[in-house]
Amino acid sequence: MLASRFFNIGFQLIGVLVLTLLLSSLTLLVGAQVGAWQFPLAVLICLVGVVATAKTAHERKRDLLVYRVAVPLLLIVFSIGIANSFYDVSHDGQAYHQETLIQLKAGWNPYWDGPLPERVNQAIWISHYAKGMELIQSAIYCAIGSIEAGKATNILLWLGSFFLVLSLLCQFQWHSFFKKLVVSALLASNPVVINQLLTYYVDGALASLLLCLLATFFFIARGGIATKEVYFLYAAVFVLAFNVKFTAVVYVALFTAMFIGWLVIHRNWGAMKKVIGVSAVAVTLAVVAGYNPYVTNTVGYGHPFYPLMGPNKVDIMTANLPVSFDEKSGSEKFFISLFSHTDNVMLDNGRVPKLKIPFTFNKTDIASAPKVDVRIGGFGPLFSGILLLAIVLFGILVVKFHGGRLVRNMGYLLLVLVLSVVIIPESWWARYVPQLWFIPLVILLAADAVQPNRLRWFNRSLYILLLLNVGFTLTGILWNLAVTSRINYQLRVLKSANEPIVVQWGSASSNRARFWENDIPYIEQDLEGVAGAVGIVRSTSRFIVPDNIDSIQIPLIIKWTTGTLPGIEE
Repeated sequence: MLASRFFNIGFQLIGVLVLTLLLSSLTLLVGAQVGAWQFPLAVLICLVGVVATAKTAHERKRDLLVYRVAVPLLLIVFSIGIANSFYDVSHDGQAYHQETLIQLKAGWNPYWDGPLPERVNQAIWISHYAKGMELIQSAIYCAIGSIEAGKATNILLWLGSFFLVLSLLCQFQWHSFFKKLVVSALLASNPVVINQLLTYYVDGALASLLLCLLATFFFIARGGIATKEVYFLYAAVFVLAFNVKFTAVVYVALFTAMFIGWLVIHRNWGAMKKVIGVSAVAVTLAVVAGYNPYVTNTVGYGHPFYPLMGPNKVDIMTANLPVSFDEKSGSEKFFISLFSHTDNVMLDNGRVPKLKIPFTFNKTDIASAPKVDVRIGGFGPLFSGILLLAIVLFGILVVKFHGGRLVRNMGYLLLVLVLSVVIIPESWWARYVPQLWFIPLVILLAADAVQPNRLRWFNRSLYILLLLNVGFTLTGILWNLAVTSRINYQLRVLKSANEPIVVQWGSASSNRARFWENDIPYIEQDLEGVAGAVGIVRSTSRFIVPDNIDSIQIPLIIKWTTGTLPGIEE
């Protein structure tokens, strides 16, 4: 019963997102534009659809109303509310993700209008990158009227992955319900996911979708949940993941092929035929939803993954590589990153990774762990030690239970995860291989299943270490709360001037949406070298402080976290 209830919640959250994507894509395909109606209609269709399905299954009215309607609806409202309460102050979020939403809301149709003109900030990435999340986010933006609301997609995927994993674990008797909650939360709360939860970055979304995909494969293999809904979920996750970013296409293809291979090994011909059939439908829908960029890039630029591949490809890695990585192989870079202090080392700052003893950490680790796209040691200060202990635990399982079916199946899953990491050239950067986080947890689940008592304290220690490691990333939410307060204060002061603000947006031109939403008029002007120009909080945008601003009381949170704010300067 619990498994079915939690499945319904996760199913609904994923369903709303994929329906929004498909409705937005079909709208663009017929030459129209993303508007305020796609997201509400997707919610309505999803609710009506699951209610109709539940009636045919004679589901109890209370469960129907609570787990198929009320809880998913409340979680959608909650996610939008949380997303709208925090600003995305990440570089990529302000540079091109939000700019994509602004262009889509303004009527740009990437299917038929062609690439954006070069005068648009970051036009090359907006025009040619996958934009499955951005289409959904722009539909939410149009419906809600606030650009920050769009990043609710990350929260919804995080919650959806949690409920689907919890549903799966509720089918087993290995754990108490509390432990199932903890394990589900740990799997869903990948450091990449948590660090990007309040931003428009898409690596966390991909991590959540890969977890959903793996959970769906387990549902298919085990049965026990309504078959039609499981295969619909598989298709939905496939379509969403395919359109998140270019590497997602590789991951989805690999995971699906390996699952089909597993079904062949176990001679589950019925499930194999269904997976192949549903995959064919999902590929078709995914290509429709991803007409731009996959089809338009191929036709116009010779490669579906342009500008990262194909003729005239653009190098984005050199500036992001630490100086010391210049002549190192992929495996060397991965090893150094994994066993170094967590730090945002890159070419611009000239720092180099510093190797450490596992489980040790310093101020740099603590400060860098919650950063959105930290480059070195990106899974947190404790992860290298956790992974080593998990490998030791897996060795014990292989020696003692190598003939056990569960250990063999978990071994196959680990092989898939390791292979998915190995094939990525830049696997040293955590956000490119978020699935690495799953490996120690898969091993722990196998250990709990086959030997719940023999290594109890060893297993518990690993779970505690994983929780502590996630704890390092959670400080980023508190940091964002303080930054959000500073931005709100700055906007209130600027609005009090009742005159146009002279501003230069820089690489964060999407910040003009904040001015629109707060009814702050502005005049764009080049402020390079202009005395008295100050920065918009946590961005490259600058403005001239007007003379006639009101004196507005500084919120306590700003005083507590940064001291008194001098005027409105950052």
